[in-house]
Amino acid sequence: MKPEKRETIMQAAEALFSRCRFHEITMEEVAREAGVGKGTLYRYFADKEELYFEVALAAHDALCELVESEAAREGCFREKLIRVCAALADFFRRRHRAWNLLQAEDRRQLMGQGKLHDSWCQRRARLRAALVMVFETGLATGEIRPDVPVSFLAGALLGLLRTQSREGGAEGQESVLLMVDLFLNGARSGATEAKA
Repeated sequence: MKPEKRETIMQAAEALFSRCRFHEITMEEVAREAGVGKGTLYRYFADKEELYFEVALAAHDALCELVESEAAREGCFREKLIRVCAALADFFRRRHRAWNLLQAEDRRQLMGQGKLHDSWCQRRARLRAALVMVFETGLATGEIRPDVPVSFLAGALLGLLRTQSREGGAEGQESVLLMVDLFLNGARSGATEAKA
């Protein structure tokens, strides 16, 4: 089997699954979109669910690799957080079709409807772990509260970024800086430290 043929099929499937719901697409349409025969399609993927899942996993892996790469770079906590948020926001914007597909598969898997639930949960954990690396930098330097689990912070940040991407708000570096500031300092006017 040829990796480039598999990639061509997955790109065609991503485009189709991003425009239509899962049940509205046939394997024949995927084969036509990819420019391959239906038999070739089945040599690479057993069925539509496997193809859909593999497309979603590939997008999720690309997202994880992006965050891991940014989290591993040198820099202070705030710089790392800004870079990771910018990379995520850019991914959501550039690969909005893949992002929509990821969100749909995430809902399906979290409702326990996918036969590959465990694989999906491992991918979710990988993304969160990459963000946890960034927050551990801030924890080590005393820049974030030690009483809040870093896994909770990672989930909260992802939620903020997901919401921003769905709402289609402001884009660019200013938007990223605003999100990071809001996340780190809150929306309250004045002092950001809780009074004991």
